[in-house]
Order: sequence, then structure tokens, then C-alpha cells
Amino acid sequence: MSNKFSGSSESVKPEEVGPKSIKSKVEKGSFVPMLLILIISLVVFYALLSWTVDLRFKIVIILVELIGTTYLVKTLFHFDTELGMILYRTKIGLVLIKDLSRFEAFWTYFADIGLFLTYGLASFRMFKMNHKWWKVLLSGFIILAVIIVVIAPISQYIIMKSADLGVKNVSSKASTTAPAGVASTAAHSMSLFQYAILALILLGGIFIAGMLGLVMKSFEIISNIFAHYTGHLSVHATPGATLILPGVNLPLFEGALALLVVMVIHEGSHGVLAVLRKIKVKSTGIVLFGFLPVGAFVEPDDNELMKAKSKYKSDVFVAGPTANLIGAVLLLIIHLVLLFSLGNFYITNPIMHFIRVTLGLAIALNFIVGMINLLPIPFFDGYHLLEEGLGKQWTDYFMYISVIGIIIAFLPWFI
Repeated sequence: MSNKFSGSSESVKPEEVGPKSIKSKVEKGSFVPMLLILIISLVVFYALLSWTVDLRFKIVIILVELIGTTYLVKTLFHFDTELGMILYRTKIGLVLIKDLSRFEAFWTYFADIGLFLTYGLASFRMFKMNHKWWKVLLSGFIILAVIIVVIAPISQYIIMKSADLGVKNVSSKASTTAPAGVASTAAHSMSLFQYAILALILLGGIFIAGMLGLVMKSFEIISNIFAHYTGHLSVHATPGATLILPGVNLPLFEGALALLVVMVIHEGSHGVLAVLRKIKVKSTGIVLFGFLPVGAFVEPDDNELMKAKSKYKSDVFVAGPTANLIGAVLLLIIHLVLLFSLGNFYITNPIMHFIRVTLGLAIALNFIVGMINLLPIPFFDGYHLLEEGLGKQWTDYFMYISVIGIIIAFLPWFI
């Protein structure tokens, strides 16, 4: 999340925002030509998918095609864009955010749980909580345990096996964007070292899990690269991260829908907490990359956000990743309920198969987006959140480690 989120309980009414700031830029008579461009883009996209070339080259060509579609739509129909994405503004999100913000007690407790999930026991020293510490600790510990022991390994497995969900020719070099090393901890017999890692996660939460994963994977990649070029290892190092793109290394429709669900959950939660903290909402909408719906946004008034109390800002920043992490748990419960109640029908029926695959991807992507977003990288929630808790100097130290770790994670793709 960049600063494209937020809201205000008093400023969120659509009529107060103004029709010009949130209406679609598709003028009368322009819808059919735009739809035609998007259909052509979809046809070209499918043609590129069937092209038997190296996966890395295919990804580059597909990205060029989607960026070209975005530029064409922006130029011809005057949509707003950000980072190469089309911003389709709508009133629906504003109304929904206002409705959800009525449950203030739930959302303030939700924010406290999020701070504990993010920074573990250290959160009680870093931030002021809305509720008593033992109430936060009790619920937070249970959810954190489920995320680390169950959600993390399941998510890693789903993403690494995405080719088996319907996409062929995915390179065996592809890994997951989730930091490696930590997620597999619960999947093997416990050693003293692994107990120490779990203790650190309890102390420092998912933030520490992400940092540990990055550092461990970075050392593994550097060691393997060195061993390969010195003749001690016959295979190349495995990447610790890869781009996730529906239609390339995820099923197209299930992947796009799952990603849209993930981002609506993420941005919507930012908006609700901003509403409760009296931070003005400017607009909401859907994010398109070419013809692909890849996310959602809630746009705040940046000046009001930066002037808000530190506690208010931390509640808003933590809301999105928390919604993703808890959302992964809730979606897993829904998946299990459907599995045990419908049995073989849930496995074999084509419609149920679509739902099952979409749910699985939504579980994995919620975890990955939530965890990655808590890393202290500029424009991510984790950077702003850690800055509120530890100050800019310490945040920048962790930022350098994170950026270097991410670069190393992608390095094997290019050597």
C-alpha cells in the first residue's frame, strides 16, 4: 500500500466528495471502443501464453503488452493512472466503507490484534493499545500461531504448485514471493534452532518472520551462487521470489479474482480505520493492469493522514496487512467447511473446482501480500508502521536489509 487508502467518517459521503472526483472517465460513446481494445488485449494475451519460449522472456513480453494497453486506454479515454495501472473510480467503495465503520469496537480491537501480529510482544512497547494487553495477547497469540504453523506452509505450497492448478510451462526455477526459510519451519520436525526461531517470532511477530526469511534465503542464494561458480554445485541457485501474474504462473481467471479479493480486503480495511480516525477519503475504485483487474484502492487526504496522531496513523497503516492475514485464516475455514460438508462434489464439480482453486489462491495471496507489505520498504505499510513505532533511523536500517534481501531473492533469475 502506498498512500492510496483512507477515509473519514464525516467526509466519506459521496455527495461530499463531489461527482467529478469519483466518476468514471468513460464518456458517452467511448465504452464500446474501450471494450474493443480490452478484448483485443485479451486475445493477444492468450496468444502470448501459448508461445513456447523461455518463461522469463514471455513474462517480459506480456508485461509490455499490458503496459501498452494501459497507455492506450489512458491516452484515448483519459483515465487516471499510477505506476502503470489504470484507476477506475467508483462511489460503491465509499458507501461500503461508511457502513462497515459503524462497528467501531470491532475495528479498534482488530487494529490492536494487527499490531501484535506484526510485532509480537514488542508491540506493547512500541505502540499504545486501545484495549488491555491480556485481551490482545490472548487472541493475538492464537491467530499468530495459526498463521505461522498452518497458513504459511499452506500458502507456500499453493504458490509453488500453481502450475498444477492449470498453468503449464512454469519454470522449475520459480519460487514464491513469500520469504523462504520461515514458512517451512512448522512443516518439519522441530530442532532447537527452530524453537529459537519461533521464540523470536513470538517476540517480534510476523515482521521478524519476514526479516528472518529474507536473511536466511539471501545467505542460501549467495552461498549457492558461490558454490556453483567455484564448481562445488552443479545447479543454479533457486530464486527466493518471482513475479506473480495471473495467466502466466497463476490460473488467469481464478488468479485475477483471488488477487482482486485480496486487494479489496486490504484497501477496504485501510479505509474503514481511516474513517474511524477522521481522515478524509478522496476516492475509491478498481485497479486495472491492461485488461486485468489486479486490485483496489482507497485514496486518502495525505495532509490529514500525516497530521493525524501517531496512534491513529499506526491503526490505519496496520489495517490492510492485518485484514490479509486474518482473511487467509477465515478463507481457510471456509474452504474446510465446504470440503467436509460437500465431500467429493467439492472436488469434482467444475463450478466447485473453480471456487476451490480461487479460495486456495486467495488464502495464499492474502498471506503473501500481508507479509510482504509489512516489510519496511518505502511505499509499503511496514515502512510507515515501523517508523511510527521505532523512529526513522531504525526503520531505515531495516529498510536497507529488506531491499538488499529482495534484490538477492530475484538475483538467480538474471544469472
